[in-house]
Amino acid sequence: MWTAKLAFATALLTTAPAFSQNSDMTMDARSLLTACSTLGESWISFCHGVVQAVHDASLLHGRTPICVPAGTSRAHLADLLARRVSAAIAADPSRGDYLGVALAHAIFANEYPCGD
Repeated sequence: MWTAKLAFATALLTTAPAFSQNSDMTMDARSLLTACSTLGESWISFCHGVVQAVHDASLLHGRTPICVPAGTSRAHLADLLARRVSAAIAADPSRGDYLGVALAHAIFANEYPCGD
């Protein structure tokens, strides 16, 4: 467990510049947290779409794949994402500026690594 946490922390620290973006077309982690923790059908649907996109994008060449167990709902993943993003920002407020989908990918890859 500690090994996974250490690897996750190392990944965040060593790739932080790549996670930080400043553009009108990107969603930072703070905005992703807002989207995934706001009640309302539109926000829930939006967050579920982000979750699906992050999962599907992990299958692209060169990305760390995410192996979510069969039967895991998007609602469960959205809840996990909101809790972990909130904790990451609470631990270091500058993480709120990270690219939201990059942080989401790191969270899911850490939580659901694929077997070798």
